[in-house]
Amino acid sequence: MCVLAVTVIGSGVMDSWPHFYGFAAKEVVVSTLGTAYSLGKVEPDASESLAERLRNEPNWNALTAFSLIVFVMLYAPCFVTLVVMRRETGSWKWPAFAMGYSTVLAYVVAFTVSSIGFLGN
Repeated sequence: MCVLAVTVIGSGVMDSWPHFYGFAAKEVVVSTLGTAYSLGKVEPDASESLAERLRNEPNWNALTAFSLIVFVMLYAPCFVTLVVMRRETGSWKWPAFAMGYSTVLAYVVAFTVSSIGFLGN
């Protein structure tokens, strides 16, 4: 689901797999994104920051970055949160609902932000 959402929002598959790691902890998304964009680059002297690298990417712009931020802030709660919800409610029904609802909500809001932004261009 994350691959589809990020691809439709305007980014590529390269940018979608950090969300799977973000399921463990959302703060991991940015560092995983940095790792994804440094793959294959072995020259330590010519290293550039993630911001510079994304600025030079043809698929990245401010709208894509903002849509990604919106998606990450709203999509499925981290795994630990789901486990605590399970423990508190005694069922996997509420954690499953929270995961599905928040991910769908994140997709809809991020897609809306992206669509409105494209209309403004």
